[in-house]
Formats: sequence, structure tokens, C-alpha cells
Amino acid sequence: MLKKLSFRNAKRQAKNYLLYFITLVLAAAMLYSFNSFIFSETFDQLSSLVSEVEKNGMLSTVIIYSALIVIVIGWLVSYMTGFMLQKRSKEFATYMLLGIERKDIAFMYMGENALIGAVALFPGIAVGCLISGGLQAAFGVLLGIPFSLQSGISVQSIGLTVLYFGIIFLFALVGGQRKLRKIRLISLLYAERQNEIPYTSSTTHRRLLLGLSIILGVGSFLMFAIQPFNDYRDMMVGFLLIAITFFCFFIGYFSTLVYRLEKKVNWKYKRNRTVVYRGFTSQFRKSALSFGIIASIFSIGMVLLSTGVSYNLAVNELTHQTMFDLAILHMNEEYDFSDYEKYLSETEDLSESMTYCLYMEQKQDFTSQRNKALSDYFAERRIEAIPEDYLYTENRFDSYMKYSDYCTLRKLLGLPEVEIGDNDYLIQCMPYLQQDFQNYTEQIGQLQISGKKLSCSGIYTEPFSQYDGYGNGQEFLIIVPDDVTNEMIPLYSLYVAMLNETVDLEYLTDFCNQFENLEMLDVNYVEGISSETGSEMSRLSSYSNDYLEGKCVLFAQRIEIMLILSLIYVGMILFIAGTVIFSVRLLGEIRGQSKNYHILQILGSDRRAMLRLLRSEIALTFVLQLLPLLPLSIGIVYITGKAILQGYFMVPIFESITLPIAQIFSVTIMTFLVIYALYGVFSYLIAKRDMFAILK
Repeated sequence: MLKKLSFRNAKRQAKNYLLYFITLVLAAAMLYSFNSFIFSETFDQLSSLVSEVEKNGMLSTVIIYSALIVIVIGWLVSYMTGFMLQKRSKEFATYMLLGIERKDIAFMYMGENALIGAVALFPGIAVGCLISGGLQAAFGVLLGIPFSLQSGISVQSIGLTVLYFGIIFLFALVGGQRKLRKIRLISLLYAERQNEIPYTSSTTHRRLLLGLSIILGVGSFLMFAIQPFNDYRDMMVGFLLIAITFFCFFIGYFSTLVYRLEKKVNWKYKRNRTVVYRGFTSQFRKSALSFGIIASIFSIGMVLLSTGVSYNLAVNELTHQTMFDLAILHMNEEYDFSDYEKYLSETEDLSESMTYCLYMEQKQDFTSQRNKALSDYFAERRIEAIPEDYLYTENRFDSYMKYSDYCTLRKLLGLPEVEIGDNDYLIQCMPYLQQDFQNYTEQIGQLQISGKKLSCSGIYTEPFSQYDGYGNGQEFLIIVPDDVTNEMIPLYSLYVAMLNETVDLEYLTDFCNQFENLEMLDVNYVEGISSETGSEMSRLSSYSNDYLEGKCVLFAQRIEIMLILSLIYVGMILFIAGTVIFSVRLLGEIRGQSKNYHILQILGSDRRAMLRLLRSEIALTFVLQLLPLLPLSIGIVYITGKAILQGYFMVPIFESITLPIAQIFSVTIMTFLVIYALYGVFSYLIAKRDMFAILK
């Protein structure tokens, strides 16, 4: 009998609690899509681009964020099952009065919820298949690696999703069962009214909470705004301060809002506003603490999503600045790279390649201007650093390139041709140096280089592999007529190649193993030394080796991509979790006010008028939550995005920080608003259906 009753109740609950069912479907979809990505070909390709140590780091990141996702979804499911238990408390109390034992009721409750969860699991996996395809496409584009959408389903992902879902439901239902077996009959009868104790907060408490939130908000603002973040611990402290700020502010905000509305007598008694006013003030009066928690969830989601988008933009910009797929560096002499060229031609789809040399002489004219520009940048942002800290010792003198090599490189990169006269020179630099160099060249007039006087005929700022100190100069390069370099000292030789396909780490490793002196350039081959100024500079640990770098090597070192994936994903999950809880609380309050709509019906109000009131109540509740949240979130997105973008790079790599900040803002805020609006619509449709059912 209990099994039949459990099955019948489960069917009824799947219909009545549509929002709960949709949430379970989304939870299963998110679990499956995340697991599916881990077992996808795209992830295998990503893993092939990194070393074993970095691969272990990726797996650790995946495990940590998988656990976090499971915890968040588990908390959400636990909340929803508790909500269902509360709303069906009178039904369970009736069963007890009829003589059914508590353990049997608890067993029935667990069975019907397990059935609803099992039913939600299958469409959740189906939706997850669609989401996982989008994830693979998105991260294939982010990485610049080829990808193919999987047409089938992943058995491993299904197994892992079922396991996670089972664990989540087990803990949620066991908690509900324990509560049901211990709860008193009188508590069940009045469970829906237990939260109707008004939330009271004195004027002093409200002021203290709002004052504390302002102090914490200013503190977190200073942490993000004054010092760009390049330390994860500092970021975590800042994020924690933001969450606490939101929590304190919203408790004070909702309490103050109800207090102020209570005094608007003329407003609340006009037309049918009393019903609407009663609805949303009832929620805020007794649920200020809950709404503070929900707002904190939203704020954390904003921070995580904006951080993920910020890191994505930073990685993309770094990739954009690296122009060549592969580059091989050899210090202090003009070098023969023919063996490397032969190997690449035989083993890879080689598109174009070129060998050239950079030169130097004992001059620091533009290096000094570069250091001055960077000093001004640091001073403006109160960054305690010395420009020499961000200068490789090999680049302590100005770097030069032959005009013929420069023209060939521009043609290889698809850049327009440029011309100089026999007595002219050009400057190729990063955008942040353009104005300073322009002012300097106008000030000095002609420049003495290798005994020849030259005039500047132009400054170009296209991406030219200049961010890395071992590219085409460190942030700048002086282009001179070929004959001017005859008396100069070779700084280093470069062989650059463009490939038709991205290679993996296995190929890069085999490539290096073929040549005794070839090493992939990373932090292991760069050491710190003390400069003449007493600061710490960097240089290559050995000048006898050849060093492999470029886009392909850069991809092999970009383990941040998993951080990006995880941050964005967890941020979206928090948005959904917060909005679900908010919607569920709203629907519970509306159902509790059903008698008000009965009274309106008796007094002659038609359904159209009551629907207007319902829309007004839902819209007003959602908007009042959103009004303070949105401007505060805009500030969070701006501050975190700016701090991360400025802290990620050693120098101001962006021409203007405005455009990437606008991109971060639009992605973060629009994602939140879409999820928020969708659940607002769901809430209205469910409330509308329930109201019609009540008024029959």
C-alpha cells in the first residue's frame, strides 16, 4: 500500500513542484556536462599539450571543482527536499493521525523523492549531452585546437553522474528522513506557519549592519583597486570580504526596506496594493536573513564568473601577442637553423618560416624611456615595483633589427608594407610606449646609431611578439637600414615558423629530444640575478642551448584554461542555485497567501485583475532584490576584472582597459540576468497555475 501511495504521490509532486523537477534536471545536466568534458577528446587534446606535472595539476583542479559543484548542487537539492517536506507537513500529519507509523511515512517520503530524482536524471543527462557539446566547442575555440563534437554519450560520464546524483540524494533524503522521524505531530501541523515570526531588527541593528557592510565594502574595494592581484591568496581574501559585505548589507537593506514601507500609508492602501504590499513585505520581514544569504550567493557567483571571463581574456590577449606558432632562439650569434627547418618540413605541415637576427650596441636611449613609462604606470597605480624587475638582462640595451628582415616578417604576418629612407629608422613597440616614444623622438631630433644620424619616420604598434623578452625585443624594437647593423653585436638569432595545424606536447617533446641542445623555454631555464640597481632581473640560465617557444609552447603551458572552465561553471551553478531558492521561497509565500485571493474573488475581482496583482507581486519582489544587487555587482565585476587583467601581465599590455572590462561586464551581467529572468518567468507560470487551481 505504501509503495502505491509513494508512487502516486511522486507523480503528483512532479506535477505540482515543476520548479523542483526542472532544477533536478538542470543539476543532472550540469553534472553530466562537466564529467563529459573530462572524458572528451577535447580534454585529451588539452592534456596532451601539458607535461605530466601540469597534467596532475589539471586533474587536481578538476577534482577540486567537481567536489565544489557536487557540494553546491547537494546543498540545493537538500534545500528543495526540505522545502517539499515543509509544504507537505499537513499531509504527513494526517497520515500520523490515521495511524501510519513515522518510519513508514519516512520510507514513503524517501521513496517518492528518489523516484522524482530518478525520473529527472534521464532528461538531465539528455540536456547535459547538448551542454557538453557546447563546452567542447567553446574550449576548442579558446585553445585554438581542433575539436569534434561527440555524437554519442559517454558511459563514464553517465556512471559518474549517477554516482554523484546518488550521493547527493542519499545525504539529502537521509537528513529529511531523520527530521521526519523526530518531528512532533504539532510541529508538522503548523510547519508552514513556523517561519511566520516577523524578522525584527532594531534601528541600531540595522545601522550596525549597514555600517559594517560599508566598512567591509571599502576594504575589499581597496584590496582590489589599489593592488592588482597576482596572488591567489589575496584574491580569496578579497572575495571573502565581498561575500560578507553583501551578506551584512542585504540583511540591513531588507530590514530597512520593510521599515520604510510600513510608513508609506498613503501608497500601500491605494486600489489593490494592499495585497501586493502584504505579499512582498511578508517575505522581506521574516526572510531578511535568507535573502542576505541568497544575495551573497549571487555575489560569489558574480565574482567567480567575472574572474573566469577575466582570465580567459588575459589568456586570449597573451596568445594574440604571440605571433608565431614555433620560434627557436639562440643567444649571442648569428646561427644556422637548417637542421630544425629540415625536421619540421619532414614531420609537420609547415606553412612559412624565416631566420633572422636581432642586434644591440651599448645604448639605452629607448630602454630608459621604457623604464620611465613603466615607472609612471607603477606610480599611478601605487604598485611597489622597479621597471628593471620586468626587464630581462639580455634586453638591458636597445634592440635593433634589419629593415629587410622587418619587411619579410611583416609580409609573413600579413601586415602592410612600410618604407624608410637611407637615413631613417622605425620603431615597433607595444601600444603603451607609443606616446612616450613619440615625444622622445620629437625632443631629440636625429638619433646617432653606429656613427650614423637617423631620423624617426614612424612608430608601429601591431602585435609583434614583443611581450616576451625573448621575442622581437622586449616591448620595443628599433628598425634600421641593413648597413647600420654591420658594426653591431648580435643579441640573438631567431627561427620562426607558421604551421597549418597545432602540435601537441608529445610532438614538442620528441622535437626537443631530436636535438641535444634544444629545450622548451619555460621558468626552469630562466634564473634571477642581481642587477646594477640592486633589483632582481631575469636571464637565461645557459647561453649554450637553443630554446623553443611560440604559440604551440604557450598552449602547452596554459593550465589556466581549467581554472577558467571551473570558475565560469561554478559561477553559473551558483546563479541557478540562488535563483531557485529565491523562486521557491517566493512561491511558498504566494501559496500561503491564497486566502487573500479567495477574499478578492468573493469581493468580485475577476481573474484578469488578480493576475495583474500576481504579476506585480512577483515582479516587485524580483526587482527589489535586483535593485541594490545590480549596481553592487557592476562594481564587483569592474574592480575584479581590472585587478586581474592588470595583475596578470608585467606591463600594461592593453591599449585601453575599457574594452576588455566592458566584455567582462556584458558576459557576467547578461548571464546572470538571463538566468534570473528565466526563473522569474517560471515562478509566474507556476504561481498562475496554482492560483487557478485554488480558485476553482
